[in-house]
Amino acid sequence: MARTPTPWFRKSRNCWFVMLNGKQLNLGPDKKKAFEEFYRLMLDCKETRVHKTTAAFATLADRFLEWVHRKRSPETYEWYRYRLERFVRKFPDMVADEVRPHHVEAWVDDYDFSVTSRRNYMRVVNR
Repeated sequence: MARTPTPWFRKSRNCWFVMLNGKQLNLGPDKKKAFEEFYRLMLDCKETRVHKTTAAFATLADRFLEWVHRKRSPETYEWYRYRLERFVRKFPDMVADEVRPHHVEAWVDDYDFSVTSRRNYMRVVNR
């Protein structure tokens, strides 16, 4: 889990810094102005966050399979297609953001698989 960004003072540069989106940002030497800038940056970050998708899992699976078809071997494509198709048949109206581990467990429990096959089926949905 990512840490909550917090400004810190760097004595060697005599400035306040914060780490946002993997980048260190110089907030300046004045503490009050640095924290004002920090709060402004945090508001901007919240506005640009990605919203949840309402796309059906089947739609995203199709897009993933198109990518696999272009970038991977035909055998790999068929391997993914077969397993994803089985998951979509079990949960045809599932929204992608609503897929939870218990859904995948319930799906895999429908089959009598070895431990390795169970893992591979779960891996497909996770991918």
